[in-house]
Amino acid sequence: MINSLLIILFVLSSPSFAGVVGDKTGVGNYSPSLSSTPISDQQSSGASSATDEVYILESQILNYPNPFKLSQGTELGFTLSKASDLTLTIFNRFGVKLASIDIPRGSEGGSAKYNKLKINASTFNNNLMPAGPYFYTLSSPTKTIGKGVFIIRPG
Repeated sequence: MINSLLIILFVLSSPSFAGVVGDKTGVGNYSPSLSSTPISDQQSSGASSATDEVYILESQILNYPNPFKLSQGTELGFTLSKASDLTLTIFNRFGVKLASIDIPRGSEGGSAKYNKLKINASTFNNNLMPAGPYFYTLSSPTKTIGKGVFIIRPG
């Protein structure tokens, strides 16, 4: 159990998995930062504005219940800034991809509103999954907008 917790802490704190406070990845609190680049330079550089990108408004993905029994399932809840195509990818504690779910724009999970995604046995094609931690990422076509961990209980 301690080894699993150490792995979780290591993965969540690694630069490739941990979000940076101030970004729109769904981890931490979003707080806009002041740019040292003059506005006229920002407009002429061709950089996309913040309204062109999709992000999670509450800066987090709610997961309830967690831990959960796979037979009962859990829900990931989040609010998007705008409708977008998304991909939910689930990994085991060793980083092996177990499931990848495409979520079309405008459907439940891809709408500019509060969305709920159900995770249960059917997510894993009704295969028995061992108890333990599982990591997930929620990605738009251009970037990862959220990530987290859920724990499957025995039973």
